[in-house]
Amino acid sequence: MLQSKNCKSRARAAQSSRPSSHDVVWLASGRLCFAPTLCSKEKLKFPSSIPTDDSARTVYTLHYIHQSICRIFHTATQLIMGIGDGQIHYRDGIALAQLVLFAVPFFVGYYFRWTRRICWFSICGFSLIRCVGAGCMLGTVNRNTVGLWTGVFICESLGVLLLISALFEMLARIDKTERVVHGRIFWILQLLTWIDIGISIGGFVTVTRKEHNKLLPTVWSRAGIAMLLLIYLYTLGVWVYFCMQRQRYEWEQYMLAKCVGISLSFLFVRVLFSVIFVITADRMWHAVVGNPTAYLLMTMLPELAFMAACCFVILKTPPGTLKQRNGKYELRDGEQTWPGMRR
Repeated sequence: MLQSKNCKSRARAAQSSRPSSHDVVWLASGRLCFAPTLCSKEKLKFPSSIPTDDSARTVYTLHYIHQSICRIFHTATQLIMGIGDGQIHYRDGIALAQLVLFAVPFFVGYYFRWTRRICWFSICGFSLIRCVGAGCMLGTVNRNTVGLWTGVFICESLGVLLLISALFEMLARIDKTERVVHGRIFWILQLLTWIDIGISIGGFVTVTRKEHNKLLPTVWSRAGIAMLLLIYLYTLGVWVYFCMQRQRYEWEQYMLAKCVGISLSFLFVRVLFSVIFVITADRMWHAVVGNPTAYLLMTMLPELAFMAACCFVILKTPPGTLKQRNGKYELRDGEQTWPGMRR
């Protein structure tokens, strides 16, 4: 009689320690990380007794392995997820599209480098900055850290000067064959660029020392946008002068000048987005925390259109450098010099 009671108590203990039939089927399906009934905190408790029969022992072993995996997964989630909400919002979707789309001109720019074409550095550099910024933005989905947000802000504030540099490389290619302007025209752009970089560094240092309203424009940011607008207007004026000499151009030079004009229209929208934010101080026009639709229409799409136009025209431009013969410049295959430098 006593032995019969002990057997019944062991059976009840084994029945209470094993998972239900639903849980066993769920374990066999292999979906170990998404069952709320087994991955909850209440289920992360091991049975106190080990079943004696073989079937119960097998179920117990599976249950033990599953609970161990859930504990490991829970600990890893706490380390990886940080304080992010884990949800992809509208702005994160734009960042995901940027990461995919800007990877294409990056590899195209690398192809330009391999085939010794112009603008490879500007295209690769700008695409890399946008991909890194988009990656940092996607990283904030699960890990909302200061380092990732700093990377997003820095990458969003860079890149426009590389676009303008690409335009001047195209104009320099035209100037090598037709001698349209003096070389000092390109030196002035380099001087303005270095001034703008210095202002940007000063603005970054000022923002890091502010305690409140760090997203609002400062005197340094207004000066930097004013310098960027001046560089844009200077580029526009140089392009207009090049267009006045278009009757001297061949098909290759004409296509490059046309590409510069089209790209300047896209760049105008991009610069206007920054100018509006600096003037109004409205966070709606902020590149990171502002309206995602405004960012999509006035930043991402114009930049993609700029990249597409430049890559298409440069692919049509034959590689090589230019050398001077009898007072004129001719194309020489197989080599390339830095734009704006004359032989």
